[in-house]
Amino acid sequence: MAYFDGIKIGDRVWSFDFGWGIVVEINEEFKIPIVVEFDKLEFQDSYNYDGKSMEELNQTLFWDKIEFDIPKNPKIELSQLSPSKGESL
Repeated sequence: MAYFDGIKIGDRVWSFDFGWGIVVEINEEFKIPIVVEFDKLEFQDSYNYDGKSMEELNQTLFWDKIEFDIPKNPKIELSQLSPSKGESL
């Protein structure tokens, strides 16, 4: 069963690359049958039923927006990265 089984024209989807869009065409004759028109761009891109475009190795199209909690950069002292006198890496 593919991620986008049951998708239909008019469904809202979200892309890592282009944000929110709407499915405007599904053409079963093509290897990449799902055509999405994106809200903020006058641009369309095509995806397979696993949410991958021709250029992508990984899924980039989803039913909803993917959000991450990005960790803060820990403060590391330079002395913590350098070996002490007489120590080796």
